[in-house]
Order: sequence, then C-alpha cells, then structure tokens
Amino acid sequence: MDLEDRFRALTRTDAPDLWEQIEGRSTSDELVRGPGPGRRIVISIVAFTVAAAGIGFAIEAFQTDGRIGRSPAQPGDRIAIIESRQGKGPFPTTSEVVLVDPRTGRSTQVTHAAERGWIVRAVAWSPDGQRLAYVMGDPAQTLAFAGTWNLYVADVDGSHQRQLSVDENVGEIEWSPTGDWIAGTFDQGRGVLRFDPQEGMAGVLAEEQAGPYLSISLSPDGGRLLYQSPVDDIDHTDIVVLDIGSGRRTRLTTGGRSYTPAWSPDGSMIAYSRAEEIVVIPAAGGPVRYVTRCRLPDCIGDLRPSWSPDGSHLAFVRQEEGGATFQTYVVDVDGSDLHRLTKGPLDHESPAWRPSSG
Repeated sequence: MDLEDRFRALTRTDAPDLWEQIEGRSTSDELVRGPGPGRRIVISIVAFTVAAAGIGFAIEAFQTDGRIGRSPAQPGDRIAIIESRQGKGPFPTTSEVVLVDPRTGRSTQVTHAAERGWIVRAVAWSPDGQRLAYVMGDPAQTLAFAGTWNLYVADVDGSHQRQLSVDENVGEIEWSPTGDWIAGTFDQGRGVLRFDPQEGMAGVLAEEQAGPYLSISLSPDGGRLLYQSPVDDIDHTDIVVLDIGSGRRTRLTTGGRSYTPAWSPDGSMIAYSRAEEIVVIPAAGGPVRYVTRCRLPDCIGDLRPSWSPDGSHLAFVRQEEGGATFQTYVVDVDGSDLHRLTKGPLDHESPAWRPSSG
C-alpha cells in the first residue's frame, strides 16, 4: 500500500463516539454536557472535512516520483530539465527531457531517447512555449567526435517529433525570439548553424574561425549571441557577445573562470557562473553581483542559470554531495529564497524555463 492509499484508508475509517466517555468523566453538574446525537453527527462531518482537506494537501506534497521536490510558488508553469542516470563510463546510461512544475515539483517525461539507446544533451523552448527543441544521439559516438547528435523539435507533450539535422553533430541550441529559426552549435562548437523549425539546416549563423562557441544564449531581440569562449584551454573560458549583423565581438569578462551565460528576458542583465557561483551583471557593463554562494563540502559548483519569464528568479544546476549528483535549484535574483527543486539519485541538469506566452 502506497502513501496515498494509506491516506484514503484513513478517510474511510469511522470515528469513535467519545462523548459518552467524556461525559462519564464529569465530576460536577456545572460541567457543560456534550451535544446530542444530531450535533455529534454534524461535528463529526466538519471534523472529517477539515481532516480531508489536510490530507489533500499532504497527498499533493508527497505525490511525486520520489525524485522531485516541492518548492514555493514561482512564476512560469514549467521548467524543462534533462534528467539522467549516470553510468559507469563518462556519459549517462539514460537521459530524458522532463517538465517540472516549479510550484508543485511534479514532473512529466517528454522524450523517450532510451528506447533507441540514445541520450538527450540539450533542450530549448520555442518563444510561444508550445514546442521544445532538443538534441539526441548515441553517447558511444561522442568520444570518437562522430556526427550522430541531431536536432529535433516536438510539441510540448513530445508528439509530432521532427528531425531537423542530418549528422551535423549539434551541441548547444537556442530558439530565436521570433520563433522562425533555431541556433545550434556544431562539431564541438566550431561554429553556429541556423535551423528552420520546419525544413532543417538553413545556413551559418557564426563563422568557425572565432569559435569554439560554448553555452550559447540569444539576446531577446535576436541580434546578439552570448557564448563562453576558451582563453587558454576548454576549461578556462570568458563570456563574449557577438553582434550577429556586424560580426563584432565584445569580451565581457576576463580571468578565464566565466561559464554558461544567459540573457534576462528584457535583455538588461546577464547571468552566468563565475568561479562556481551564479552572478549577474548589467548587459551594458557594470559591477558583478553574486546571487549564490557555493561552499564546500555541500556545494562543488553552481552553473547554467535560466531566467524565469518575469526575470525575478533563476533556476540553476548545483553539483553537490561531493560531486556525486547535479540538482536543479531555484533562487530569487536578489539571492534570497534559495531552495532545491529536484532531488534523488538521478541528475537534473540544463534547466530551461518556459516562456510566459506558453
């Protein structure tokens, strides 16, 4: 019997009539006598109504798959997250897109990559919140740098899936604000391609010479591309802004410890991971403000921030438990109300908040 069945059994249990016992304890006629049989029935109904309401809340709090936690009410009705089970090798044995409600913690699986022996490694929302783009492929081919990672789009429930790329070895992806194209890095970030959501590959968005392009993020007007660019090696990167029209590049950070940038919905701020903590800076330049503080041994690093549709919250990934798991957290953009959204033995990475128009 599971927890919900236990609660339902409690609601079906008749309450004992304790008034006679209570009245039997009376030692003085001045004590108030218990109600008559009719009032006893009314009181019992009211009591069980209140109990049922409490049980309902309890069921809602516990009615999860054992991996997803419950969090306070947040804006935006879904966060797309890549949920994976780590294998013995360097890559997950299973990896799927799930949608998590940030208000209740309930999750719904969207993809079924495991049926083909594949995993998912990137996900992005359409600007209207009605479709998802994601990258799937065979993890065994990654070490060989083979081009088996392809871009797919589907409805939010996983139906009407369509393959858009043919062995371009797609990596990071970002849907344009207008919805008529998708940006996708290829061949380990050597360049950025433009994909038509209906027809597939439509051209080159960013040249290979300035790459590699890692962790891309488009500005709300679609005219600029944020990405992390290696300084000395792939593990030490800074944040760069590319003006897509002119090709001009501006380096926003220095020091080689800046990763996974993300534009705010109004384009005024940029969030990214700096030295294992989430920070925000004005897009036009300015002082860095810390949103999270990561301290050993509970926290190894915070990365991949994703803005809520109204710009008031950030979802991000925290590597914790000595590096054993990656879990998604939510925090107010001012650093308050930090709480864990996911939990359990599975990893929950790459959060992407559903746009408000969805």
